Amino acid sequence: MHELDADDFRYDARFPDLERDRSDDFVLVEILLGAGRSVRVKKLILKDMMARLAKRGLDPEQVMVFFQDVPWETISTGGGRIPHG
Repeated sequence: MHELDADDFRYDARFPDLERDRSDDFVLVEILLGAGRSVRVKKLILKDMMARLAKRGLDPEQVMVFFQDVPWETISTGGGRIPHG
């Protein structure tokens, strides 16, 4: 996790089409996934994530998520092994 000071974190308060401005609670999340994950899987991840964040008091409208699909041959999950290589 990397947290930026307010002076170092610049964003458009309504990007891309929000009805109200983002607040100081705005959170930007990047999720790295092995390439090939379906939109269905990503939607399930988002649904679970937003429910968990809402339980902790964070408005899901303040959360922007980017999925980054990375080739499996660029991932080692442990022991220097590449799972699909």
